[in-house]
Amino acid sequence: MGRNDPNALAASVTPQILSELASERYVGNTPADRLANGTKWVADSLAPSSGFYVVAQRPMSQDQAILDVYFEKEGATRRFRLMKIGDEWKLGGIFLAGGTDDEPLAVPRFWP
Repeated sequence: MGRNDPNALAASVTPQILSELASERYVGNTPADRLANGTKWVADSLAPSSGFYVVAQRPMSQDQAILDVYFEKEGATRRFRLMKIGDEWKLGGIFLAGGTDDEPLAVPRFWP
């Protein structure tokens, strides 16, 4: 994400997130243009951080896990939802830290 590489980002997210990144929410005449602009937005949003640390992880099921990731320099922790698609784990969303152990994502969505 931090390299502003649309292909790398597309390969790392769930089909739902990929669809959102190529939607008309982002500027561009084609889905590829919108994906490139969405990827740039994601890369720019990560730019203030100088490092990322997984500070907690919890499996929610066999095909879903939550990672708490600390963003150094920004001083914030975000929750990453990972979903297993086939044999690969894909990013299914980034959320502001909060919620409870039973519902760790019961907080506003940060991205996308």
